[in-house]
Amino acid sequence: MKKERLQSYLHRSFLVLLVGVVLACNPGFAQTGTDLLPEKELITLRGKLVILHTYGPPGYGEDKSRDAHVTILLLKLKRTINIPCNSSEAADCKATKDLRMFFEGADGPKRERAAYALANQNVVVTGTLRRGVAAGEYTPVVVIAESVGRTEK
Repeated sequence: MKKERLQSYLHRSFLVLLVGVVLACNPGFAQTGTDLLPEKELITLRGKLVILHTYGPPGYGEDKSRDAHVTILLLKLKRTINIPCNSSEAADCKATKDLRMFFEGADGPKRERAAYALANQNVVVTGTLRRGVAAGEYTPVVVIAESVGRTEK
């Protein structure tokens, strides 16, 4: 009987240790409620598409009398997401629920105009994620959208 208890204890201890190692090696999973998604792979996300009126260059809100007024599209997610990060700076690896949307390619402006028509609605976005590194990207993670469509719900 003692041998069975010892084996059970060792088994549970091993599982706890294994989970701890996984969390320590992958900080994206350690953040409660954060989904770690792949970078530069085509994925589909659901959220609410909103229009954000904010400040742009030169100071991005530091001097509102001189800064440009800009309008951008954000995809607001229900869950916090992150993508793998190679930076040793924690500030460079933030998770987010808000994704700035970009539309690339020759038909990018046309797709962006179509997306603006879906503002304040729940949408499905297919695209790739990448780390936002410039002030003009506004969010820690951005989505390069290939398609945007209205959800059924």
